[in-house]
Amino acid sequence: MRPTQCSSFFCTVEGGRDRRDGARGQRGSAEEQSVARQPPDFALAAADQPVERCQAAFYIGEWDLLRNNSGPAAAALRASSENCPKTRPEYDGAIAELKRLNR
Repeated sequence: MRPTQCSSFFCTVEGGRDRRDGARGQRGSAEEQSVARQPPDFALAAADQPVERCQAAFYIGEWDLLRNNSGPAAAALRASSENCPKTRPEYDGAIAELKRLNR
């Protein structure tokens, strides 16, 4: 598995271990699984910090892209690119996805 970063509502597994608390498993934390079952707006509402809102907007945009909803995806990715610090990987991802959508 690829190493990833954890935030308050997005946390994935690295090498079969939850990076946040060391719990075993292949599907991530219980928090991650419950967020995955919630509507995208739930992730945005759960985001308290600006970086979390930037992350939520980016992943909501990606979620919409996977469902071929290019209008809502573009809006979410635009929000991410406007609110993310330029040092965040979500900023780069949002910019790349917006360029791809505008082709």
